Amino acid sequence: MNRIYQAFGAIAVVIIAVVFIVSFQPGGGHNQTAVGPRCAAEVRGSCVPANHYRAARALMSMNRPDEWIKMNKVAQRALEGLVERELLLQEAKRLEISVTDDDVNADLIRGIVRVSWPVEAEQQFGPMLNLMSMRFTDKNGAFSKEIYGKQVTQMSLLSELEFKEYQRLEATAERVRDLIRTRTTIGENEVKDNFLRESTTAQVNYVRFEFDFYKRYVLAHTDEAVDKWAEIPENAARVDASFANVKDKFSTECRVVRHIVAKWDPQAALEEDRMKRATDTIDEAKRRLAAGIAFPEVAKKLSGDGSAQDGGDLGCLLKGESGIGKDFDDALYKMEAPGISDVVKTPVGLHLIELVAIKKGDEAVKTGRHYAALRLYANAEAERLAVEGANQVTEAVKGGKKLDEAVKDYLAKLPRLAQPAAAPAPAPEPPKDGDKPKDGDKPKDGDKPKPGDKPKDGDKPKDGDKPKDEKPVEPKPVDEKPAEEENAPSVEPGLPIRSGQPAIEDEDPNADTGAAAFALKNPGDVSPVVKLRTGYAIMQLKEKKPGSSEAWEKERDQRLASVRGLKSSEALSAYIFRLRETAKKEIVYSKEFSVDPSTSASGAPTAVPPAE
Repeated sequence: MNRIYQAFGAIAVVIIAVVFIVSFQPGGGHNQTAVGPRCAAEVRGSCVPANHYRAARALMSMNRPDEWIKMNKVAQRALEGLVERELLLQEAKRLEISVTDDDVNADLIRGIVRVSWPVEAEQQFGPMLNLMSMRFTDKNGAFSKEIYGKQVTQMSLLSELEFKEYQRLEATAERVRDLIRTRTTIGENEVKDNFLRESTTAQVNYVRFEFDFYKRYVLAHTDEAVDKWAEIPENAARVDASFANVKDKFSTECRVVRHIVAKWDPQAALEEDRMKRATDTIDEAKRRLAAGIAFPEVAKKLSGDGSAQDGGDLGCLLKGESGIGKDFDDALYKMEAPGISDVVKTPVGLHLIELVAIKKGDEAVKTGRHYAALRLYANAEAERLAVEGANQVTEAVKGGKKLDEAVKDYLAKLPRLAQPAAAPAPAPEPPKDGDKPKDGDKPKDGDKPKPGDKPKDGDKPKDGDKPKDEKPVEPKPVDEKPAEEENAPSVEPGLPIRSGQPAIEDEDPNADTGAAAFALKNPGDVSPVVKLRTGYAIMQLKEKKPGSSEAWEKERDQRLASVRGLKSSEALSAYIFRLRETAKKEIVYSKEFSVDPSTSASGAPTAVPPAE
């Protein structure tokens, strides 16, 4: 019985093959005459058929949205893929590689359709991009000549005979690609070593030395300190260069300004919540100012932007150049110096503005230069102090101290800016004539009750009580606890990382904290100072775990396949690049096609076919 089924199967294959042979004879199927040039390009005198270009473009675009087609430059890549195909076909002839009609028929019966994307697209999308799976079967799963013919003519704009020839050339080129890929060899030991190295993890503890900490708590921002720094010739030249571009703007007027800002809370979902939180902060700032605390000290503790570290100092502002907004600038230029504004609302938040002074003429220029020097001084000195701090802690750890102890000792010896004590709130003024007593006021000597007043609980005098002289009640002073030093150096635990990952997330773009961490050999070793975006850091190795052979055995096949695929893709790309370089003077596009002088990833000129 099995032999009978096998015989029927063999007969069916023969019948299908005959159908293909008949269909692919001249006149078989429906010929579609192409309009336009016969060749889209020529490669060493060999024609790249224009109808193959149209077929490739149609196949590449099939079931794709217009946006994808445009973004992936299907029109250009269709032509470049065919140019590469022709180069591969010439190699196939040299290497005596060919594809028979039976091979093509077998592929088409199985629904295998090929199209040549350029090699640079294969690097982007993967090698399966050149292979499409079609369904030329009826509802019973059997190959249907009718369905095949209809789909072929619709999807490729070719006759059945033309399509078969198109696929023969595509299959031949693919065999050359496969030959190049299979010649790629990889060493398993090398792949294993790379795997073990890549799967090794390192974990560090680190200490950050932030510029902001030194600017806010350590660095003196006095005129004397700035002027002394700016007297050094090298620094003076930096200040002059920085101020030169804006010097002329200061020849009229600038205003020395501080501010306290309560920023809008981006986490607040409702407008009333945003307003309430900002209002609470500003009300607290007003309370502290009323209690006699200096504006810069209130700004340091409550202001929500970077100027807080400078006591809210925004410098000597030119008209319209605060960078905060029109409402802020309008309020500033309605003020008289010295003075503090009412609450000003801007897109940033709520502000209190202190206009310290108005500078004009030469005095404005001098003040503007001073603030240019202040910015450079603060940045340079904060960086110097951060590097010194990192080096001091490193040397202490190398000398035998634990990392946390070294940081603690360093901070204890580090000088700080003097923090002024909180000023007590002023006593209330005595009531003036005509003032009405408020709830809770006690009657004073000479006060008489009005007719009809009733005594309140507790108003009755006790035996032996004598009237006492009443003193004004002073409100409690503002509760000013020592501020916590934000961004102060402290030991922070890092997460386990693999090779290529950063050990500290905000590393400087030119730094490699991961490489520095992996360079440490033994637990307790300390790294050189590494650069961050906002300061410097040192790292101490906590542990390093090598990759395991057990993990390699689990991932061996997948890793070998992945590396082999990558290497084979690189080999094919290099091979085609060499073919293009050798033939670049003999690749000629038809005059109906314009050529962009820019190059693709493969180094090939990018052909831009005309719109159809």
